[in-house]
Amino acid sequence: MRAFENPKLNNVPDSWSTANAYQDFEAWGCRVRAVGVEAGFTQLEGVTQGALRVTTRRWAPDGPPISGRKITIQTAPRYSAQKTYTILDLQLATGKTAKSQVMAGADGRLEVTVDGSGHHLSFIGPGTGAEPPVLLPLTTKDKLRLAPQTSVALPLRIYNPRGDAMTAVKIEASSEYPTVQFLSRTATLPKIDSGAVVDLSQQFSMRLTSGDGYFERLRLQVKLTYDGWHEVQHDLDLLVIPEVLPKPAAVELLDGRTVTLKVFHQQGNQGGGKSIERTVTEGKGNGNGVLEPGEEATLWVKMPQGMDPFDKNNWYRCKVYSTSPWVEEVADIQESKQREWTGAQERTSLLRLSPKTPRGGKLSLLLDNESWSFHFTPDVRYGAERLYQAFQLHSRHLHEYELKVP
Repeated sequence: MRAFENPKLNNVPDSWSTANAYQDFEAWGCRVRAVGVEAGFTQLEGVTQGALRVTTRRWAPDGPPISGRKITIQTAPRYSAQKTYTILDLQLATGKTAKSQVMAGADGRLEVTVDGSGHHLSFIGPGTGAEPPVLLPLTTKDKLRLAPQTSVALPLRIYNPRGDAMTAVKIEASSEYPTVQFLSRTATLPKIDSGAVVDLSQQFSMRLTSGDGYFERLRLQVKLTYDGWHEVQHDLDLLVIPEVLPKPAAVELLDGRTVTLKVFHQQGNQGGGKSIERTVTEGKGNGNGVLEPGEEATLWVKMPQGMDPFDKNNWYRCKVYSTSPWVEEVADIQESKQREWTGAQERTSLLRLSPKTPRGGKLSLLLDNESWSFHFTPDVRYGAERLYQAFQLHSRHLHEYELKVP
């Protein structure tokens, strides 16, 4: 209660962000109405006096946009009443910028309506000031996943949200992580036209190091210098694919078929467990166990040994990652993990292979699954008493898999 009594919390931040699953919501005086048949999240990011970004996700944190959603935004009453403002609307999906004009209402609010595909809006008029150059998202997913031990491009794109051109914009990338080696990390843009996007992916490259097991996390800093001496810095969190990636012992692809698989079932707080049979029907297709263009499927992976000592030769659900343009994640299946005391869900990707996928090719997938264990140590004591409560531990596993298109 004392923390929330701090009067500074009543001050509107210079920049703020929010995400909301409701159709109607309000934050810091900004009103949003999001209409559509699909459930999901509406996100406002980097809201300032002169700009904001509005995006949607069917699920968090890595769901695709809800393009069919109609979003009406009424800004906070911070603009000059009955004055005309220019709106620059960068469509994140296409990279195209549209220009329009809107008059502030008698209450000083601006109103704009967009779809859910992703837009960066900037407001140009009395009292808005000059916005800094904008670093656009690196990926439509939650984080960019990059390959190790090869030259990889950092897909930086810089956008000018102003009504006039910017000149002499300097960009510099750095990192404190020793697993990052920059091959090229600076650039200077003599000019960026109003509403224009500049692709710098060919001017920023790295070589990354990782180990085995799971994704290696790293953070980059990107500093933008503009208007002579003004600076803005962005932290970018990336993931590096392990250099040593095992292949799964076996894979089951469910394209509308029904299978019975052995899965691990924990016994309880005193450890132990065994394999039990589970029958599942998932996906949409002809049920032959081969993902063909136009079909939907889930993937299950078999491991000789899970995290628990009793977890042997069982099957696991998979979250799937792919950079292929032919593979789309159309749903995120979530279900409870047996005795998981936190309520965290096990996530599974429902994939759709595009009907336009070329026949006879091969697609690289990363299969991500989780195993867990009640780690029971009966000889451990809490003071004079025996510790009867097991610790619940979790481990993630990553496998490389090659999907053959018939």
